[in-house]
Amino acid sequence: MGVVNNDMGLDEFMDSSKQSNSSQKNVIQDESKIQNIISKSDAIVLDYEARRGGYSCKCKCNQCGDTYRKGISRINRGDGKYCSPKCSQKSRKGVAQKNINIESTELYYIAGLVYGDGHLTHVERTGNYDVNFTNTSLTLIDSFKSSIEEIGGTVSITTHVRDNDNHSDCYTSKVSSLSLYNKIKDDFSSPSDVSNSCNSKTHKLKFIQGFYEAEGSVQKYRLRISQKDKEILDLLCEFIESEIGVTPVVREYGDDFYNLVIDGSLETKVFLNKINPVIKIGAKKDG
Repeated sequence: MGVVNNDMGLDEFMDSSKQSNSSQKNVIQDESKIQNIISKSDAIVLDYEARRGGYSCKCKCNQCGDTYRKGISRINRGDGKYCSPKCSQKSRKGVAQKNINIESTELYYIAGLVYGDGHLTHVERTGNYDVNFTNTSLTLIDSFKSSIEEIGGTVSITTHVRDNDNHSDCYTSKVSSLSLYNKIKDDFSSPSDVSNSCNSKTHKLKFIQGFYEAEGSVQKYRLRISQKDKEILDLLCEFIESEIGVTPVVREYGDDFYNLVIDGSLETKVFLNKINPVIKIGAKKDG
């Protein structure tokens, strides 16, 4: 995760593939079509290359993380997420990731991200219990992925291509784990749950960081965190004032929408230096 130099000012802080000659019938050879298949697939495709008989993709197993190769036609049919039938079977149980450390302090950062821009799903057909985080920033998606891996989990990433030119593509990181699903559901489903769960300075700062990265932005020395849920913003105000020493305010913005606001260069710098966000400060959020 990114580290902020406490001495720097706010201005500084803010400041291929070869063509295949195969003549086999129905072989997919158009590279733009191949890239489109990969972007819409649930498979984690690391690379692809032209081989005799068609294009071959280097994939990473959604379950165990091992790498393997699958043809682009199989990826197109939805057969590419797992390296073996054994991993595919494990994924359908929804409890395969048993080694996740749900007592880690990193969990509070993950919970902040999910509370801000994530959701929980239970797929009865497969038995999966999924924790999902969606964002337009690959940097933030990678940060979520790294945090999940730090506590012992494995993440799959899906790209959602948007037809609207005014919006960037967005990405969803997903981890299937019953223990993590239950921990987030039981301890971070409401502001009162968050208040009861974040019982130390470290827990509060980690949750603030995750929530800010999911929903926050900085423009012209004004920091803002936007949400429809005023109660969670009121709680964040308490956390920020007690643990960072800055006093934010919550203001209504439009119908049933609220902003937590920190005004001023010094106050904004203190907040950012304290939580060390991984997202680029001052960058306009996509969406």
